[in-house]
Amino acid sequence: MLISSADLVNDIADLGSRHAYNNYLMSEHIWLLKEKHGDAYLSVYHDLKIAVSTQLDVPVKNVAIVGSAKFGYSLTPEKNFRSFTPESDLDLVIVSPVVFNDLWSKFLDYAERPFTKQPHPYAECAKNVFKHFVSVKSEDIVGDQAEYFSDWVKKMDDLKRTLQTSFKLPAEINYRVYDEWKYVERYYCAGLTRLAE
Repeated sequence: MLISSADLVNDIADLGSRHAYNNYLMSEHIWLLKEKHGDAYLSVYHDLKIAVSTQLDVPVKNVAIVGSAKFGYSLTPEKNFRSFTPESDLDLVIVSPVVFNDLWSKFLDYAERPFTKQPHPYAECAKNVFKHFVSVKSEDIVGDQAEYFSDWVKKMDDLKRTLQTSFKLPAEINYRVYDEWKYVERYYCAGLTRLAE
C-alpha cells in the first residue's frame, strides 16, 4: 500500500514503528516502479528481485527496495520527506548470512594483510558490522583493496547495469547486506521512530 508522509507519521504515532515497518516498508508496493511501469509494477518488482537474486546468489525473498524509491519521499529524518528525484539513489536491502560473512571476512583479510604500511580505516566498517550489515561501494575502493573486493564490485556493477537497462532504475544504488532480517527490522524501526519524532 502506498501511503502519504502525513499518514505514515500518524500511523507510526498511533500504531508504532513495527506496524509501519511490516505494513508499508515490507509491502510489495513500490512507488518508483508504479511510476515507471504502471499497473504491471508488482510483476516488475518480482522480476527485479529475481534479477538481484540471480546476480548476487541470494534468495528472492531476501531482497527488498526501501527508501524514497519505495515511498516517493525520503524516510531519512534530516531530509524532511524530500521527494524522489531523477538524481535520487535506489536503496536495496539484501539479507544473506553467507554474503555478509564473506564481505566481513574480506574486510578482515584486508585489515590484516602483510607487508603494508597503509592503515585501514576501521570506524565506518566497524559501525556497520555492529549493526549487522556491510556495504562495499566501488567508489570507496582505494589502493590494494581492489584485489579483495573486485569480484563483489563486478557483481554489483553488473547488477546496476541490469537494473538501469531492464527496469529503468537510477544508476546509483545504495545497498546493505544484512546477516538476518531481525536486524533489518531493528534498523528501520529505529529510523521510523526518529522520523515520527
